[in-house]
Amino acid sequence: MNITADGKIRRKRAARPDVLRGAGVLALAVGLSLAAAVALHAAVGCDLNDPDRDVKRLFPQSTGYKTLYVSIAKKGGDALLKEVEARLGDSFKGLYETADVPYTMYEIYKGQDIIGYIHGVNQKGTYGGLQVFLALDREGVIRGFYFQKLTSKAARPFREPAFASQFIGLSLKDFSRYDVVTGREEPAGPVSRIKNPDPESEKDFRATLRATKKNLILVDEFLLGNKYLKYTERTRGDVPEKTLSATRARSLALWVRGAERSQSGIPRRGIPRFSEGLPPCSRPQYEGEDGSER
Repeated sequence: MNITADGKIRRKRAARPDVLRGAGVLALAVGLSLAAAVALHAAVGCDLNDPDRDVKRLFPQSTGYKTLYVSIAKKGGDALLKEVEARLGDSFKGLYETADVPYTMYEIYKGQDIIGYIHGVNQKGTYGGLQVFLALDREGVIRGFYFQKLTSKAARPFREPAFASQFIGLSLKDFSRYDVVTGREEPAGPVSRIKNPDPESEKDFRATLRATKKNLILVDEFLLGNKYLKYTERTRGDVPEKTLSATRARSLALWVRGAERSQSGIPRRGIPRFSEGLPPCSRPQYEGEDGSER
């Protein structure tokens, strides 16, 4: 209610129902837009584009596969993240490397027996993202290497079989002395013998090697029971192996406490829930003649 200058009372008109409905729809649209923006900035995982086809291509003798969904946050949280960073020799950065990134790992079967694994990771390159996939045998040795996504001016030479073949037969043991920050291996070993197919794309070459080492570390952590932890020689800040072991012990303690609480009827924390679905990574786009996406 308002009083005018001449003393008359002017009553405020009630909002019409259709106006209220319009305002509600607008608020809902704004809310959905904000939610979509948050989703775009959420942790990004990486799935095979066509698991049935890709598994058969990489493991022709396979009869089936099992998909496992894991994350650092659920298995060991910050303690495990620090351990993984120490083994990598570099800190995790950006959307592709947070503790809650969902990793999709594939156990490959022949009958009832596991014959290998497939896992891919995202990695930032010069012009965009790279998706580096590895096919591994039961011991964690690389049997297949390929880019599911690659945005680079040197996309063609990087996708050549001759480049991928240089990774075959290598394991995390071979990458243990490779420094992902400096791009050097001291003393020189198997990783130093991997040739860059395009010297002008050094950043993408080093990003590929970093992604490969990160991939192998994650597989070792989640699938191989840290089989290769003993080969960790050079880590971030030259952290000695005993420090890694202590961090590992803390992560294991968190896992055990979670299991005990689960058995007592309390919801589990820090244990991978292999049955829950997680968002896949984006599909690769087609590349132009210069390697750029379109």
